[in-house]
Amino acid sequence: MKRITFIVLTLLLIAMVSCYRDDDSNRYISLAIQDAVIFENNQNYTLRDTIYVELNFDRYLDEEGYPNKLDIFESSGAESFRYDFGLNRDSDIAEGFRPVEISPEFLLAEKGTADRFGSATAQLNPERTRYESRIGIILAEEGTFELDFTFINLYSTAYLEDKVEIEILHNFSSTPPNFQFTVSAE
Repeated sequence: MKRITFIVLTLLLIAMVSCYRDDDSNRYISLAIQDAVIFENNQNYTLRDTIYVELNFDRYLDEEGYPNKLDIFESSGAESFRYDFGLNRDSDIAEGFRPVEISPEFLLAEKGTADRFGSATAQLNPERTRYESRIGIILAEEGTFELDFTFINLYSTAYLEDKVEIEILHNFSSTPPNFQFTVSAE
């Protein structure tokens, strides 16, 4: 009887191990977009002006090696994609631009969300065709600043068992826009 139990348990263990698949290797997709960042830079602003940065991209994106566009909402289940941005200030003491933390009272999110740690989301629009973000920063200090949108990676915010995680790498097709500007009292 012990021998039969041992054989049954061994066969059951072999069946369980052979049925196991590492599905995580197929649960991650990396895509790319270009020129999705819009910043209309006047280069000279006064205190209390608000600058806006937009990041917009289609729900359907090209996937390398496939003829059809990928529906990133259906694939990921994500109603939003998170990305990071920064604000740097020129400092004589530091001899260059250094990061500045933005207090929440100086951030506006007309589309998507933004938080004080330089993280924002692009939300799926009501028509469910595009992901959109429009973030405003109220300029409260004088100086020379630059927005840091050098490397933008967007990450799906839904982590569902039956969906994939998507990372979207943003780049500019030509020279990036000028993200430097000056804020003065008047």
